[in-house]
Amino acid sequence: MHSYLVAIPSLVRGLGTTFELAIAAMACAVALGFVLGTLRSMAPRALDLPLLGIVEFFRGIPLLVLMYFLFFGLPQLGLRTSNNAAAIAALAVYAGALASEIVRGAIVSIPLGQTEAAAALGLGRFAILRLVVIPQALRRMLPPFVALFALIVESSSLAALIDVTDLLQAARQNVERDPDVALPIYLTVLVAYFVVNYPISLASQRLEKRLT
Repeated sequence: MHSYLVAIPSLVRGLGTTFELAIAAMACAVALGFVLGTLRSMAPRALDLPLLGIVEFFRGIPLLVLMYFLFFGLPQLGLRTSNNAAAIAALAVYAGALASEIVRGAIVSIPLGQTEAAAALGLGRFAILRLVVIPQALRRMLPPFVALFALIVESSSLAALIDVTDLLQAARQNVERDPDVALPIYLTVLVAYFVVNYPISLASQRLEKRLT
């Protein structure tokens, strides 16, 4: 019991690191997703195909492989990065590919009549996108973005495999010091992830019902 109580502060710090990774990766993923998704929604087919290839390439790579490549592979090219930065970059690229599909889908779902009416008023293509399409599409993006954040929180546990001291890694370090606390510590980790992700999932479902 004593070893478990001693482990609690490190687990709390690890949970804080998990949140830091997830929030930073989500911010980067949304930015990347907006760029790729908007370009894909506007691009002619000749440009859309290579953009689609980029998206499908990163969606098709296992996240752990991407983390390993960034953390272990890039230093071979002279590009060194920290554990946390590699984890954030991998999560951001992977989730950015998913976010781009959310953005593109929301943009193309806006009725064509909206853009035609705006064009009839003399608005240019980018003005229509900025003033008419994006504001409406944002409502449709929000629920899947919230669900994507839950996915990033779950997936961030893979960062422990490149020695990022997140919640899972903090748990593993404590179990290595005292194997007798493995059950309560890993049970705490399970509950912590559930307590964090379940409200996010509920929020996504409620937003979807309210905004769509």
